Amino acid sequence: MCELVWRHALPAPGPGRSRVLDFRRDEPLMARLFEQFVRNFYRREQRQYRVFAETIAWQAQAAAPADLDLLPTMLTDTTLESPARKIILDTKYYAAALRPRYDRPRLIAPHLYQLFAYLQNQAPAPGQALEGILLYPAAPAPAAPPLDARYTLGPHPVRVATLDLHQPWPGIAADLLALVA
Repeated sequence: MCELVWRHALPAPGPGRSRVLDFRRDEPLMARLFEQFVRNFYRREQRQYRVFAETIAWQAQAAAPADLDLLPTMLTDTTLESPARKIILDTKYYAAALRPRYDRPRLIAPHLYQLFAYLQNQAPAPGQALEGILLYPAAPAPAAPPLDARYTLGPHPVRVATLDLHQPWPGIAADLLALVA
């Protein structure tokens, strides 16, 4: 937190004075902060899973081996792994988890495609269930109701949910733990 304040401090009139910019308007910074918060929460607050960011190899072949180097890196935000279960949890820091499309709210397609690519290219251990979660911060009510949608994409359970960061800390912690229970 101190580094965040220091990076956003600007000089102000007067000797030795500064003011802090509203870093909440820096969306890339807030996205990294949300991602790191979720991953570090699970590292500290639960003991069922090993928690890490994971690079997933493409299950791909190419006519020329150098062509494989052109594929983008697949790096999970958070992977939670136990002998029985592996969860790929991708955090997205957006004002809303849904976007209007043809006058109806829809999930953000590239986010779902990314998670699906992770799941399709992942090789879980034998007997290990593989699933995915897309997690967004909740938009302030009444802008959008909480979201908790569940699907099966291919053979994989997928959940798309929002986390209310405006609630007291015990509620945030309980919601995060319930998400992977």
